[in-house]
Amino acid sequence: MNVEECKQLVESYHDATNRGDLDALDRIFSKDFINEAAGFDPVRGCEDMKILIRELLEAFPDWHVTAEDMFGEGNKVVVRWRMTGTHKNAYRDIPATNLKVHAEGIHIDHIENGKIAKRWACNNFSELFAKLRAHS
Repeated sequence: MNVEECKQLVESYHDATNRGDLDALDRIFSKDFINEAAGFDPVRGCEDMKILIRELLEAFPDWHVTAEDMFGEGNKVVVRWRMTGTHKNAYRDIPATNLKVHAEGIHIDHIENGKIAKRWACNNFSELFAKLRAHS
């Protein structure tokens, strides 16, 4: 894949999560995908990533991610993103707060064989979850 195709693949991830289309993730992530996010345990495998995203979409049904910046080189794509949503349902140990929230972060995606094989992420979800816990 060239850089533009890699960027389109990453854009398709954001489009799929914004639509709540978890089945599309099978075409986007490799089976043995690894997500290394600062401050969180690694997510290993496409199926575990789908579980994580499903939980987030259930908690924030109006979830919407916007790619603010995106660039690539070779088989890597970097995205600075922003998420908005309303905490309408429980997320793990956090009861629904009905707060409108936002989060932001940066992903570096490594593409292999036409799929995202590895992601390194830095985001402020820890801060967001702490705010929700304090409000509940």
